[in-house]
Amino acid sequence: SVDQLMSESHELGGSTIAVDRATPK
Repeated sequence: SVDQLMSESHELGGSTIAVDRATPK
């Protein structure tokens, strides 16, 4: 799931990946 988020967040600018790492699910 992390790899998928990385690919998607990369297109958004990498903002989502920072939030995902800061907030563990």
